[in-house]
Amino acid sequence: MKRISFILFVLSFSLFSGKINISILRIEPIGLSSSFSRSIDNLLQNEFLKYPAFTVVERDRLESVLQEQKIQLTGLTSTVGAVKVGRILNVQKIIMGSISNFGGRFIKYILTIKVVDVETGTIDFAITRELKNKEEIRRAVKEIVKTIVNKLNREVGKVSVVKGNTIYIDIGKNQGVETGELFTCYSVNLIKDNSGRVIMKEEIPVGTIKVVAVDDEGAKCEIVQGRPATGNLVKPGPVTRHEKGKGIISIKAIPENAKAYLDGQYIGKTPLEISMKPGDYILEIRKSGYSSYRGKVRLRSGRKVVVQKELKRVIELEDLFGGGNIPREKTSPSTALKRAFIPGLGEMYNGNFVEGGVVQFNTLLYGALAYLYLSQVSNATDERDKHDPNSTDYWDARDYYEYDRQAKANMLEGIIFAGFGGLQYIYSIIGSYQDASAEFQHLSYFYITFGGAYDNLNVQTAPDRNFSSSFNSVVDDISFQGLTGKFGFGFSGKRTDFLLNILFSDRIVYILLSGDLKFPMGKNASILISSLFSINQSQPSGFDWTVETPSTVPGEKIGIGAGFKYESPRMIVEIKGYPYVVGSGWTFIQSSSNWADKKYISGLKGWEGDLSLTYYTSMRTGFRLNMRYSALSDAYPEMNDAGFSTITSLKELLINTGVVYRF
Repeated sequence: MKRISFILFVLSFSLFSGKINISILRIEPIGLSSSFSRSIDNLLQNEFLKYPAFTVVERDRLESVLQEQKIQLTGLTSTVGAVKVGRILNVQKIIMGSISNFGGRFIKYILTIKVVDVETGTIDFAITRELKNKEEIRRAVKEIVKTIVNKLNREVGKVSVVKGNTIYIDIGKNQGVETGELFTCYSVNLIKDNSGRVIMKEEIPVGTIKVVAVDDEGAKCEIVQGRPATGNLVKPGPVTRHEKGKGIISIKAIPENAKAYLDGQYIGKTPLEISMKPGDYILEIRKSGYSSYRGKVRLRSGRKVVVQKELKRVIELEDLFGGGNIPREKTSPSTALKRAFIPGLGEMYNGNFVEGGVVQFNTLLYGALAYLYLSQVSNATDERDKHDPNSTDYWDARDYYEYDRQAKANMLEGIIFAGFGGLQYIYSIIGSYQDASAEFQHLSYFYITFGGAYDNLNVQTAPDRNFSSSFNSVVDDISFQGLTGKFGFGFSGKRTDFLLNILFSDRIVYILLSGDLKFPMGKNASILISSLFSINQSQPSGFDWTVETPSTVPGEKIGIGAGFKYESPRMIVEIKGYPYVVGSGWTFIQSSSNWADKKYISGLKGWEGDLSLTYYTSMRTGFRLNMRYSALSDAYPEMNDAGFSTITSLKELLINTGVVYRF
């Protein structure tokens, strides 16, 4: 019985020849309640009913039929789904769209309405309105419907009946048809890909007709030239003349007035038609603020190829910082989850290409660092086993303890890198699944910073059994202060932050790398899980130190911790604490009363605190201040207990500041 009622509905609906049959799908609410968007559904329905040229499927009847076909009207937001519904209902056009909660200071809502052609499966055009308040919605809907009516009324009809030289078409006075007007008839060839999706419409002009009599919903015409047939499309105006041996390329874009190029040559703004020789062409469609389209067009003699493309808006940094929410196209959570098992691909599938790339880079980087440090464990162990801690030879016993400390430190450092890299990988999988259902674009950007830094380092050492008392007293408390230049490159995203700083002077080349996993706690705040890696590529040799006046420079630090981040369009505050830091530094040894050398000592443990303040004077440029303080001590007293000098305390204050630019 249900099947019979559905067939009767479709047959009865198709009897309205001469009218444009449309169905209005639910307007998708983005960041708003369904009741809010339902009021817009009703406004659209009521406005279209004012125009006799349109037949609108009643909402209750629409839902009843779709329920019988086991199709959910809610959530139908894609063109493919709209076309499926349109074919079931036997309508010509589907009206769909969205209302989003932009939430800006001056713009509160963004309303977008799209008109989908059921036969071709493409979007005819889209209209967007930015609204300051709820009161503007009714006026905007009225204007949008009027624009749609004006565009569709004279857009297209069909040949209903052919009797000899007489043609009857299904558009008339209500669509603005007048006696004496010329129309062109087209047969349509739809070009589809392997999935059945229409990628191009080839319209072949088959004749020209002239209106001789007009009724409200139809017109009688006579054939001027060609051989039109029942079912042919009918469009106003005579056909663009095919030059002998040529074809026609018709180009449409959403939004309109986009620039079109064939083989790199500018040919005009959309919509447009151009007559060209048969062959393959590279078509480009460009519009400022939108991503460009580039594709191949194959044109045959005497044919017309129609290319219709909807350009996607390019989101600029100012759009995201402007206080508004930018809607995004939702993706499949299950697909995002599957792709996320390859680092970064889940985020890329969700449209977050930059953050996906950063996740890939970080996962590979931390994996490589973990492998590097863990692989050094066996090397250090092998070297340790070549020496005897109980040997009477000073250097033999000292080397045992040094390699033992190195093996233990490398193991901890490798575990830190592996743990943080693994945590980031797992978090990216979870994040990709969650972001697939997100309604709005999230903020992400790169930034560079350059300026200067001040480094203050203090190293204290234990006395050594082989050193003179005078030397031990000189090297027991060593300090270093220096000014350096600074350059930094970073990324800030929804779930990931990354910063590489390089400090440089004639004495040090200091590389600082930090990575953060961000767990959003509202609009502006995030809890951080952070990693720290710093290494100095220079050594305390060749500059101002002697046996009497030793000097030192920073060593290496690797740590993991947590923190808090507050970020607004103008101000960013970051506070981090690293309770577990493994590090190293430089100490000094003496072989004779007048000769000494440096020694690199690993196996220090401690903590570090980190405070960063960034203030942007504009949307892109600002100033950044960062302060770090760390305190490390000897984690393996066995070496010191055996009478060998080690670092007992290493304290460092590092302050860097400069200009920052984000993009």
